[in-house]
Amino acid sequence: MKTVTCLTKFMRTTVLSAAIIAGTAASAFAESAKDLLPEPYKSKGEITVAMVLDYPPYSWIDEAGKTTGLEVDVFNAVAEKLGIKANIVNAKWEGLITGVGGGRFDAGAGGTSDLLERQKLVTFADYATSSNAIIIQAANKDKYPDMDALCGGSIGVLKGTDTVKVGELAVKNCADKGKPALTISYYSSVPDADLALKSGRDAAEVVSTEQAAFILSKGNQDWMILKAGVGDKVPMGPYTSAGKPELAKAFVAALAELKADGSLEKIARKYGLEASLMEKPEINSTKN
Repeated sequence: MKTVTCLTKFMRTTVLSAAIIAGTAASAFAESAKDLLPEPYKSKGEITVAMVLDYPPYSWIDEAGKTTGLEVDVFNAVAEKLGIKANIVNAKWEGLITGVGGGRFDAGAGGTSDLLERQKLVTFADYATSSNAIIIQAANKDKYPDMDALCGGSIGVLKGTDTVKVGELAVKNCADKGKPALTISYYSSVPDADLALKSGRDAAEVVSTEQAAFILSKGNQDWMILKAGVGDKVPMGPYTSAGKPELAKAFVAALAELKADGSLEKIARKYGLEASLMEKPEINSTKN
């Protein structure tokens, strides 16, 4: 009787274990990126993602007319994991976040920082970080040897980005030290800010550290980095409307798969950005 009881217990345990394993396997399968993609996009077979295509190394059009960059390659790889095609379209920066948040575009990307204010409109699938740098014209290196020397001049920033906060910190630095006021010039596009620096209208410009380092790696420029890594590192990644969190979750799952198989690092290394990758992709990783 004891033998039968033990055998019965063993069989029950074995069946239960098998059920748990099967359930775990089914759960893992259900969590794959392709299965998490909402049905409308599966049926359509493509997703429209808007980017500002003048922002190397994240998204730009090269001399051959090809759309390229870290975010371009990453999003194409994400789309492949999802079993669909990425339809990348050029958009103006000032209408990008609101365009995605309002449903004009399915998603957005292109080195966009995950900021709390933006999370009111969009949901980020973060996989990398970025920081800011302050650049000056190389010809002015003796005139502006350090940050204090910028006081009394002006510094260019991009509207609606974390470069504004860096500009404000530079202004505060001058005020705290009792030096002549530093003023901020606000621009709607990177080319406009670049032109202001080149023409001498601004003494300095706040840019992405990763962008500046990438461009300098391609050869000498008429500008130089005065200070790199200014401010906190900020998460970044593609994003969807805040009203479509399921799509963002599919992006994160696809990014996790790319991270696991080494594809994400391979893409990032192509642009010298492998050190900026996060340990694991996640939704809205900026918390405060």
